Amino acid sequence: MRKRNTATDILQVVTQDDSSQCWVYPRKPNHDGYVMCYVDGRPMMSHRATLLAVGVAVPKGLEVDHLCRNRACCNPQHLEVVTHAENMRRGNGMDRVHAAKTHCCRGHEFSNENTYINPQGYRQCKQCRRMTDRLRDRSPQRKQAKRKNGRTGTL
Repeated sequence: MRKRNTATDILQVVTQDDSSQCWVYPRKPNHDGYVMCYVDGRPMMSHRATLLAVGVAVPKGLEVDHLCRNRACCNPQHLEVVTHAENMRRGNGMDRVHAAKTHCCRGHEFSNENTYINPQGYRQCKQCRRMTDRLRDRSPQRKQAKRKNGRTGTL
C-alpha cells in the first residue's frame, strides 16, 4: 500500500525558482494553472497544503491570494488569506478592469448621481440606460407589441 502524504511531506518535494522565489510542486498544473496534490488521501491544491504545513488555516469563506500572481506557486511568503472581494480587486481579471473605470463606454462619468447598480452588482450609466430604454421603446417590434396588447402611448 502506498504511503499517504501529509502536509509537511509536500514541503520536501517542492522546487524553488531562483529568479522569482516561487515554490512549485512537481506536477502539471490544471486548466486554471493551479497544482493539485494529495494530503492524507484527499485532493488539495498545493498552495493550501503548504499553508497547512506551516500552520496557517484558511477559514471557511476566505481564500488564498497569490501575491506573486503565479497560480502554481506554493511559497507561504507569496500567499495571503483574504476575502473573495479582496482577491478579485487584486487580480488581473475583468472584474478589476471594470472596477477601475471612471467613465462608461460613451464617456459619461460614473458618479453617485449617474450610476445604477443592477441586481447582479454591476454598474450601469443612468444616461446610457435611459437612452437604451428610449431606443427600445421606439423600435418597430416594441410598437407592434404595444398595439397587439391594446396599449397606446409610452410605457
